[in-house]
Amino acid sequence: MSEPVPYERMRISDADREAVAGRLRHAQGEGRLTLGEFDERVRLVWASRTYGELAAVTADLPDLATQSPVPAVPAPARRPRRFFRAVLGVYLFAVLINLVIWGLVSVTELEPAYPWFLWVAGPPGVVVLTLHLLGRTPPDGR
Repeated sequence: MSEPVPYERMRISDADREAVAGRLRHAQGEGRLTLGEFDERVRLVWASRTYGELAAVTADLPDLATQSPVPAVPAPARRPRRFFRAVLGVYLFAVLINLVIWGLVSVTELEPAYPWFLWVAGPPGVVVLTLHLLGRTPPDGR
């Protein structure tokens, strides 16, 4: 009778390789492997023929079954800076366009025109200022 083949020398299937590649993807997603290390190890996985070769690829990674879950750290509250800057940029652009048009009309008529640009600058300006003072976030939380 022949002796049984040790587990490390038993041949593996594509399903075994895919399972280890998935484990490597998970480790790379957690930041345990760089993209270069991940690429190198996946190549080794698909070139492996035995369980021993597969074990060597993941020897320095924690076992997923015994890995204790790390409590999620809540993300810090985001200030609405990006949102406010976008609103402020649109507001200032609209006011600038209207002010330039008003200035061109005043120069071509050789006298100051009625300051209608204030109607464009005033009410929306109050809204932008109120948003800034209240520190409101947009509806989607960004």
